[in-house]
Amino acid sequence: MKNKLPIIITLLFGIAAIFVVRSYIEKIQQDSRAQFRGERIIVAREDLKAGAALSQQILAVKEFPSRFLHRQSIKEGELGSILSAKIHRDIRAGDPVLWSDFESQANSGFSATIPQGEGAYTVSITRGIKPGLVRAGDHIDIVGTFTMPKQSQAAIAGGGSWKSSQDVVNKVLLQNVTVLSIGDSYAGAGFGRESSGGGDLTLSVSLREAQVLMFAAAHGELGAVLRREGFNEVAAPKDLPRITFETIEQLIGEVEGERKTRSVELRKGLNTTTQPVFENQGNRKP
Repeated sequence: MKNKLPIIITLLFGIAAIFVVRSYIEKIQQDSRAQFRGERIIVAREDLKAGAALSQQILAVKEFPSRFLHRQSIKEGELGSILSAKIHRDIRAGDPVLWSDFESQANSGFSATIPQGEGAYTVSITRGIKPGLVRAGDHIDIVGTFTMPKQSQAAIAGGGSWKSSQDVVNKVLLQNVTVLSIGDSYAGAGFGRESSGGGDLTLSVSLREAQVLMFAAAHGELGAVLRREGFNEVAAPKDLPRITFETIEQLIGEVEGERKTRSVELRKGLNTTTQPVFENQGNRKP
């Protein structure tokens, strides 16, 4: 047995060495696969000349290994931010479209991303969609919940604050608002830049709209509802009444009635199905 002990120890060391080498090789392979994992970015579908206005017809999406991506590459989800923009250099078919290809982006800062006739206003979103799920170029609806002064309080000069009242009101403030920035990150700031700023969203609004947002935020909380891409309809004010403790029961009944006639599209992989909302909810077991 003593003669066999060195052999057994040698075999154990050999087996351990095999496991160590195998683990090392697997790690190298994983690192290699990670380096070549693709990112879907925007490329030119055909040869483009300087001065061309970009459209979906002349652009395509292509997967590139992350390690080879240019920092100014444009992600698939940022396509809406560059449509109709003009490039200042020729781009060959299949080549990536870069943020630096736009003269305004190359020579200007964040102000170049603001649409003509509007301004940028930053709000803190504390309700609704998580800011991490929103991208520059997305459209949202803004909902505000704040307190209203009682009539007797408003009549007394300097008496009480707006927030001391129990008359809580929820109201849709703005619809179909364009998001310019999430935190400190904005389209064109550089590929892969980390976002910061928590729930801050910078929006493209008019001066009057900025007044509404500033006033509402000063007396309550703001929430955001992310719109589906391409959905631009705006509801009439009469169809979006303000909600109070007194009206919530009536509204619940109306909403439940609407759900019986509404359907939604559900995407699972490449398949899309349409299902009635009410039937979906009714089939759920408590």
